[in-house]
Amino acid sequence: GLGHHGIFDLALQELLAELDNDKTDKHILVLQVGPHVGALQHDPIYPYIMMDQRIRALLFEPASPQYEALTYNYRKAGERVKLVHAAVCDHDGKTKFRQSRIPAGNPLDPAIHEDIDKLSPLYDYLYRTMHSQAGSVIGLPGRDIDAADQRLGDDSANYTETPPEWTEVTVQCARLSTH
Repeated sequence: GLGHHGIFDLALQELLAELDNDKTDKHILVLQVGPHVGALQHDPIYPYIMMDQRIRALLFEPASPQYEALTYNYRKAGERVKLVHAAVCDHDGKTKFRQSRIPAGNPLDPAIHEDIDKLSPLYDYLYRTMHSQAGSVIGLPGRDIDAADQRLGDDSANYTETPPEWTEVTVQCARLSTH
């Protein structure tokens, strides 16, 4: 059957086909919570946003290095993409966020993103490991970082990694409103 990405691809392609038939100046708004760095093979949204001018996006990423890499990867998208350096929470303000420990390095250094042969622990963390994609706002119902860590371990056939060291950081919260 279709995985999550296949379902998303089909739905977005249907919406884009409807726009092709409709000669008005309509757009599609995509909301992504936790986009990581974008531009990875597991991100179904990135190629659509970058290739189709009718797509607008609002992306929320709480982790600082991932947000900075996301900013770098979406630098050519212009005003169609709004990046928000915050977690989506049930309140505005700040909250604790649990994530894997981040290696030293400057996520805004272009070489970090473009030189795949450069031996950079930060590049490996952002683009080659699954650990940088696991994180959770502490205290949200139904969010269990240990379960996320277990899922990473369950996927060990696809990569070889040691379990991450976890750290807690304070991140900005944004509460979504219906009005």
